[in-house]
Amino acid sequence: SGNEIAKKFVEALVAIKKLGNKNAVKVKDVQSGSTLMRIVISIPNSVRLSEITKKNIIEDIQGRIGIRHLRIQQGDSENEIYVTLPLKNRQKVLLRNYIDDDRFREFSKNNYLPFLVGIDEVGNPIYQCLNKARHILVAGTTGSGKSAWINQLIITLLLNNSPKELMFYMIDIKRVELSVYKKFPHVHSIITDANESLRLLVNLITEMDRRYKLFEDSNVKTISSYNNKNQKDKLPYIVCVIDEYAELALRSDSVHDHVQTLVQLSRASGIHLVIATQDPRKEVIPPIIKSNLPSKIGLRCSNVHSYQTFLNSRPSFNLLGNGDGVMAFEGQMDEYVRFQGCLIVDDHDENKEFELIEDLADKINNNEFIYETTNRMDENEDREDTEINRLKSIIAMTRETRLSNLRDIMKINKNRLNEMLKELADEGWLERPHAKQEGYKLILSEDELQKWK
Repeated sequence: SGNEIAKKFVEALVAIKKLGNKNAVKVKDVQSGSTLMRIVISIPNSVRLSEITKKNIIEDIQGRIGIRHLRIQQGDSENEIYVTLPLKNRQKVLLRNYIDDDRFREFSKNNYLPFLVGIDEVGNPIYQCLNKARHILVAGTTGSGKSAWINQLIITLLLNNSPKELMFYMIDIKRVELSVYKKFPHVHSIITDANESLRLLVNLITEMDRRYKLFEDSNVKTISSYNNKNQKDKLPYIVCVIDEYAELALRSDSVHDHVQTLVQLSRASGIHLVIATQDPRKEVIPPIIKSNLPSKIGLRCSNVHSYQTFLNSRPSFNLLGNGDGVMAFEGQMDEYVRFQGCLIVDDHDENKEFELIEDLADKINNNEFIYETTNRMDENEDREDTEINRLKSIIAMTRETRLSNLRDIMKINKNRLNEMLKELADEGWLERPHAKQEGYKLILSEDELQKWK
């Protein structure tokens, strides 16, 4: 049990002379998720966290209590630590339990493309929105749970958006994973040929340019604003899933250029890429593409270099496979958030998975499925437009253009704020800095500024 392990942990600290009196330690809570147990412990001031988190100390403690993959980290309160360790018997996590749920329905009201990342270390669901994540890079070796994670993402999006709201394009060069979705009316094509894949990417760039021309004509910046303004002629969101990107990149030299264009420019147009690979080498995911994929899902990889290539560093804990993963999304507080991915059927039986997906497609095609997409977002203005309008008002009133000061005023993520400042530069509000030490320069006319005060 958690209390027994906590007792052994404290005894180990005493034995390796990192704790003088075991009575000075208090077990505050024991929390369990599907894969991990977290023990919340208060420690005295004499115990330094930096001392007990050293690699050799962790190994000593693991050896004394007979557990592998122990992790110690700072807790949420003063003199509090979290001791995290894998459960002996991992519990299955079923997708339907977390998307057929009031919490997910509430989240969906404020997000166009909601999905479940997984459940966290203590069993709470982690929800995200693809529209805000922009694009996602997914990496993991065989047995890591990469394919299962892609399935949970696709199914969640399919069940929460009608074919008028969402279009899927899928590239499956290995012809293994994605053909099961061919019956869904949302899915416009599943491509298995490298040359056809290139044509699709070129067509998506053309569609992106067409949409931005429509936005310009409607005097809006984003797909959500355009759709709010054009209720009778709404544009669908487009998601392009590329499974095993390494295989596609191997067969075509120009694929990187097309993908780079899309990941750099397509987000506001409602076109999103989900790129999956077993082999996240630099040759497969060049730095320029990786830098424009700020949202990453990491499952267990075959070696340390793989983590360092696509995540920039290896997580401080070992991933266990079968859906044990980390998310590294733009704007999150921690560098990595650990989660357990979900299964769509009880026993991970491929035949049962296929039958369930086919059954869902049949229900949708026979109009037996009701989408819960009503009242999504504000009718007149989405949250992103509200944020950038607030920024314009602040700049107009204060003349402040320095990133750090604006961040203090607006209390929002640095990356999001930087992105909005770039948008204002594109709109002619600001002049971009010519050097790193310089800030943005306000160049909008006084008459225009008066409109925002």
